[in-house]
Amino acid sequence: MKTFIQWLLYGIPIGFINLVPGISGSNMALILGIYNELIDAIKRVKLKKLLPFILSLCLSIYLGSSIVTYFLDTYPLEANGAILGFILASAMIIIKGVQDAKARREVWIIFFLSFLIMFMFSDIISDFNSSFQAPQAITLVFVGAIASAAMLIPGISGTTVLIIFNSYELILEAVQDLNLGILLPFGIGALVGLLALAHLLSLLLKNYPNGTKAVLAGLILGSIRAFDSTWALQSVLPAVVAFLTLIAIDLLILKRN
Repeated sequence: MKTFIQWLLYGIPIGFINLVPGISGSNMALILGIYNELIDAIKRVKLKKLLPFILSLCLSIYLGSSIVTYFLDTYPLEANGAILGFILASAMIIIKGVQDAKARREVWIIFFLSFLIMFMFSDIISDFNSSFQAPQAITLVFVGAIASAAMLIPGISGTTVLIIFNSYELILEAVQDLNLGILLPFGIGALVGLLALAHLLSLLLKNYPNGTKAVLAGLILGSIRAFDSTWALQSVLPAVVAFLTLIAIDLLILKRN
């Protein structure tokens, strides 16, 4: 049985990884060998495990947000390149996870349709989220719920969800400044996502694994249109390094399991 200190330590790398688009905290939990135990603790609300884990997770996110914000502000081209590389790799990894060869044709059709939908409407989603200021709390609750639910699924990045809804830098700055006006509704949504939507996503992946993975991969890849259109040569190397890093992490998980 793992101790209080062990759960405290587990939250540190998982919290930092959750700040990186394209990389799922669940992947790190798999590498650490605690994924099943963590999911069980969340479903059964085992506070002896969750409290130290959440404490170190939040502290890691708070400290890590300063690092990520620094790179986004100081090296925007390189940072955007790295984020793009992570997202491309995460979409590829999800599609690669489709096991049924007979279903691959249908999977590619579903993937292409979901990609087109997200690619066509990503600007609308971003503009809507930027202009929909009056009930911002409602938007933050919704985004928090979707992001936290996605975070529990291996290979799915909750941070990528924030990018899709044009909320990534907003949440980073809110964490760094401890802006409770933003963090409280987002946190409430995240709690709802952990306790409710995660079960729905798990059910979909269990009963319709190929179709669900295709939709998720298409949505993730289609979200690249929401990125800043300013690109340069400096973006290429970080994109390649990030892409290869995430592929290496995926291979490490496969080898471990």
